[in-house]
Amino acid sequence: MNRLHHIKKTLPANIKANKDYAKIEFVVLDYNSSDGLEEWINENYQENLSTGKLVFKRTNKPTRFLWSHSKNMVHKMATGDIVCNVDADNFTGQGFATYLNEHFQNNPNNFLSVNYNDKINHLSDTFGRIACFKKDFETIGGYDERMRWYGYEDNDFCERLKRMGKEQYFIEDKEYLDAIQHDAADRFKNNTKVTNLKSVYINYVSPLTSKIMFLFNDDNCLLGTIEDLNKGLGTPTINEGQWVAGIYRFSSETKLVVHTGEIVNQYQLNNGNLIDDKNQIYYQIIDEKFLKNLEVQYAIIANHQILVENLERGIIKVNI
Repeated sequence: MNRLHHIKKTLPANIKANKDYAKIEFVVLDYNSSDGLEEWINENYQENLSTGKLVFKRTNKPTRFLWSHSKNMVHKMATGDIVCNVDADNFTGQGFATYLNEHFQNNPNNFLSVNYNDKINHLSDTFGRIACFKKDFETIGGYDERMRWYGYEDNDFCERLKRMGKEQYFIEDKEYLDAIQHDAADRFKNNTKVTNLKSVYINYVSPLTSKIMFLFNDDNCLLGTIEDLNKGLGTPTINEGQWVAGIYRFSSETKLVVHTGEIVNQYQLNNGNLIDDKNQIYYQIIDEKFLKNLEVQYAIIANHQILVENLERGIIKVNI
């Protein structure tokens, strides 16, 4: 969504880099963009569209970017036996399609991905690069669409492929792992649930456990108790299973009322902080750097919780 500034650089480069592979099919999804992607494609790629080398589709339905749903849409549009996700900011590298075809010819039980555990080569911008047989994609139901945020949808996809018996092979040639560098803000600007944050309050239960309340500008809120079971070495767990959704209102200048389902909680405002009926203090976070990190982390934690659930339950197929 709204990545034309990246597509203008990557699409022509990727088509040129893979011209040696005659049966290649580039599938581009316009996920309700407002930056002129459809017009740019039609103005510049009529020949590729007519030959089928480029497949283009626009959807006007989503109001915000959903990572798993958009990936599933574009994979379902593909007609080849092998499908590979290439994010809008990624360069495939010279002869990447030929490389994939040759690998799968010799290793039909494989799927290919980036090594998520590589801490040396800074590959995070290419983590979405996953290739598999389309029949395997369909067998596991694609990407889990309960993951409506950024992070871990690729890990979960790979783990479910492994649980169905497929072997993971890492793409290691750096020529195939190039991407346009950009900050996290570019990833989140089209997901209003992340960018619509009004304020955050935290109740520090213990050094490893905190209760967090996110208030958004549209009167919605998310609450949860996060526990760092890995002592800073991994993503925290939400004890409630997922962020608890609710709505809030200020009934007066000094009182906040939060509704989560049939449960109603009231908080007193005191010097910018909140105090609940058990006299527990929820401190308002005002540090800008900390807030920016929280905006990213609350989304990542939500997806991570689903990854853990799928692992614990041994789930292979999703979106049933």
